[in-house]
Amino acid sequence: MDTDVKMNDWRQVSVAILEGGLLRLGIPLKCRVTSETIAAAMAGFERTIVSPRTRFDRWIDGELGALGTAEVEGFRLFTGRAGCSNCHSV
Repeated sequence: MDTDVKMNDWRQVSVAILEGGLLRLGIPLKCRVTSETIAAAMAGFERTIVSPRTRFDRWIDGELGALGTAEVEGFRLFTGRAGCSNCHSV
């Protein structure tokens, strides 16, 4: 796998995200680029990202066999004794 990304590639991706986010929010592409329009574009783009349902989602919804024993134990540790869920959401 080629992980060497040229700077121009990153610029193209950034412009596509900015334009896509602005378009989704109904903001004209010829608007002035400011921290506010960039933030609005990023927020508009991020709202379109939807992750697929996972085995964890199915387990939370009641499908007990969706996760293995070690995974369930890890979740219990995360939400219990380890205190991870005090700062991190599920």
